[in-house]
Amino acid sequence: MTTKKKNHLTFNYFYYLLLLYYKYLDAKATKSFKIVIFFLLLNPVFNKLKATHALGAEMTYQCTENSNEYEINLSLFRDCDGVNVASNYTVDLVSLTGSCENLSLKLSRTETFDISRFCDGETSPCATSRDDGGIEQYDYSNTITIPIGCAYNV
Repeated sequence: MTTKKKNHLTFNYFYYLLLLYYKYLDAKATKSFKIVIFFLLLNPVFNKLKATHALGAEMTYQCTENSNEYEINLSLFRDCDGVNVASNYTVDLVSLTGSCENLSLKLSRTETFDISRFCDGETSPCATSRDDGGIEQYDYSNTITIPIGCAYNV
């Protein structure tokens, strides 16, 4: 039976760097600043970091057949084990001209896709509780009519 030895090299290395940094930190730095730096440098050593944000998003717009009407689309990508997504999102349109008021548009979820890559015959990581990097895509959409003579940033 083999036993694994704990490797403290990583901890010792970070601890040594931390002590050097703390010792030679600019004399003008306050004690509270040094304490914050101390804990920030130690945090990755003792904690497993895990993000809870979405993987990414894509927003597009296109003109419809009606004059001054636009369809705004949002695709949101998330890790199946990540943060939950809302059933709708609000997009603010900020007027670029002083004579037009700002607008808000509520985008409602239209479709959800499992875009995970997995081999034939396997179950998607999103369908199980495995942490194998499954990815879902959520699509949101709505249309808005822009007043004539106005310009907006989304």
